[in-house]
Amino acid sequence: MFDGLIYLVNTQTGTYKPVFDTAVLTKPQILAMTQDGTRLIFPLLGTGQIIMLDISDPEKPSILSTVDLGTAAQPHDIDLTDDDNTECPNTSGDTLGCWSHSCATSRRD
Repeated sequence: MFDGLIYLVNTQTGTYKPVFDTAVLTKPQILAMTQDGTRLIFPLLGTGQIIMLDISDPEKPSILSTVDLGTAAQPHDIDLTDDDNTECPNTSGDTLGCWSHSCATSRRD
């Protein structure tokens, strides 16, 4: 069961610690990480938003960007293209909407 926390896991020592509390967000869903490991992107089911976290400092993730698809969208999954420049969230009715941007420079608020 998801406890609302995002954890930093050390696979060498088998230890983990919470680094981001999603309690301020509504119903975070499946997470996607960019290939370079600096961005974590996930939809919020209850608000219709897509959140992009800056995780370049894994100990202190911060919200970099928010895209509002509208509450009727109900995004619940996210896929990134191989170049990390297109996000494709699955929304209500299993429709798929995509938009292009650069994860490195995106600032859509």
